[in-house]
Amino acid sequence: MQPDTDSAHTDQSSDAIVADHFEATAEEFDAIYSGDKSPFARWLDRTLRSSMFTRLDRTIERLQPLEGLKVLDVGTGSGRLAIPLAQKGANVVGIDPAPSMIKIAEGIAADAGVSDRCRFETGAIGDPLKEKFDVAVLLGIFDYFPSSLPALKWLADAGVPRVIATYPRARILRAYIRTMRLKLRGCPVFFFTPQTVRDEAVEAGYEPEYEEIMEALLFVDMKLKTGAKSG
Repeated sequence: MQPDTDSAHTDQSSDAIVADHFEATAEEFDAIYSGDKSPFARWLDRTLRSSMFTRLDRTIERLQPLEGLKVLDVGTGSGRLAIPLAQKGANVVGIDPAPSMIKIAEGIAADAGVSDRCRFETGAIGDPLKEKFDVAVLLGIFDYFPSSLPALKWLADAGVPRVIATYPRARILRAYIRTMRLKLRGCPVFFFTPQTVRDEAVEAGYEPEYEEIMEALLFVDMKLKTGAKSG
């Protein structure tokens, strides 16, 4: 399934479907990270979803030094990236359209003692940004959008100088399996080629500076080109 690279706006009905999906599966999703499941299920997650853990580690590594860094975590989910960033000194705002995810994230942040550096809000791509950020992180977000352009243009227009994002890879067996699995749940999913990722980044005003293939994912660290402003 190829992304619709000509799309200038996300499909609102699709956005609502995705938000409803994660609202209903918030605890199930967080269990991937918490390990609150059977030993066999934990082994499956570590085996089949290893890139989900690798992308967190690589993001933290790429953002060093974290002390005082202002981070926008888009699609923060249960805060499993935002919280370790805050523990290492960053100031993080995590947004997610699913209130259940926000509630879980706030609880974990409180337990970790980082609520003063880690704030969570219900929100979505396209919402006005009320403050400036050094970097925006979008992990596992573009899986549910036919194009990354709207999000990247939104960030470029807000002057966010750096973006770290992951994209699900197209044309691999796991992409077809995942499509069928999520279709049964009524949730859309999209996949990207490396060339599409680069083209959309450049069109939005960003220049990819680091790329890494992580099994089913493409990890990209990009910076806003000097004087760039989308639209």
